[in-house]
Amino acid sequence: MGQLDRTMSSKELTEWMVYATIEPFGPAREDYRAALHASVVANCNGAKSQPDDFIKPFSHAEYMAEVKEKEEQERFTRKQEAQMAILKRMMGAKNGRN
Repeated sequence: MGQLDRTMSSKELTEWMVYATIEPFGPAREDYRAALHASVVANCNGAKSQPDDFIKPFSHAEYMAEVKEKEEQERFTRKQEAQMAILKRMMGAKNGRN
């Protein structure tokens, strides 16, 4: 923020904010454009679609839930691998084979 404060006036920042409401830009707009293109292609091939059919609104809560689920799955997999290694050692397996 310090660099922004040194390089851009409050007036210019306000102008950019107004411009962004008139002509949105950034990652969210790029995602929408990609969804629009996908919708056009689908409609050219007989589908009845809208851009919203191809884009999922971003939800931080959903994202964090997905991250947590992935981490839990990785922990579970590591635990299973450790248990399998113990069983193999107990059964006298060598190099992962009986």
